[in-house]
Amino acid sequence: SSVAGEAAAAEVLTRVLKHDETLALPPAERVEVEVLPARTADEETKAKRKAAKEKKQAEARKAREQQLKARHR
Repeated sequence: SSVAGEAAAAEVLTRVLKHDETLALPPAERVEVEVLPARTADEETKAKRKAAKEKKQAEARKAREQQLKARHR
């Protein structure tokens, strides 16, 4: 926003809200965060991914070969 003197007041307001006993904000509640273990892919998923990657590479190879043939016509 564009309130006159806002930048100068921000430092004072921050200090008051953090350190003044009567105006201070209440401390934030601590939140427990559960760290999940890293997911591991099973063998079936790995095989599917590998097959999809090989298929994609073969299609890209075929497209490159077609482009080269088209250039030399």
